[in-house]
Amino acid sequence: PVITIITAVYNTGPEFHHTARTVLGQSLQRFKWIIVNDGSSRDGELRKFRDSLGPTPDPRILILDLPSNVGLPAARNRGIMAAASAADPSLVLGEYLVFVDTDDLLEPTYLEKAVWFLATNPRFGMVGAWSTGFGDKTFLWARGFEDGDTNLKSNMITISTVMRTH
Repeated sequence: PVITIITAVYNTGPEFHHTARTVLGQSLQRFKWIIVNDGSSRDGELRKFRDSLGPTPDPRILILDLPSNVGLPAARNRGIMAAASAADPSLVLGEYLVFVDTDDLLEPTYLEKAVWFLATNPRFGMVGAWSTGFGDKTFLWARGFEDGDTNLKSNMITISTVMRTH
C-alpha cells in the first residue's frame, strides 16, 4: 500500500459508517486500512460494518480485535505495530501514515493530494488540512502548521495529518 490508515474504535456510533464511506471513496485507492477494535463492549456498529463487507472482505481492510480497552494512543500504536511487523506483504506499513477517527470525514481527494504534496516536497515530513465540524459541533478549524511556535504550547494540528513513515 502507498498509505496506511489507522482507525481506533471504541464503542463507536453510527457516524462510523459515514467515516467508512469517505475512506473507501478516496481517489487514492492503494491503501491499507487497519481498524483497531479497542476492546469495545458495544460493537454493534462495527459488527454492521463487518457484515457490510460481505463474504469476500475487502483485502485492503484489516480489523484487529484487542481483548480489552487499552486507550486511544495505545490502540493506534497496536495498529502501527501490526502493519510494521506483518509477515503478510499486503499488510506492510505504507510509505505514508494517517490516523482517522471514527467521526472524521475526509474529502474524496484528501489522501491523494496529501501524498502528492509529500512526494513532491521531500523536505516536509507531514501535511495536514483544515477541519470542519459537523453535527452538533459546527466550526472551521483553520489552524495547523502555519501556526509555527504556537504548536510548542498547544497542538493545533489535527489527527488526520498525513505523515511519512520513514
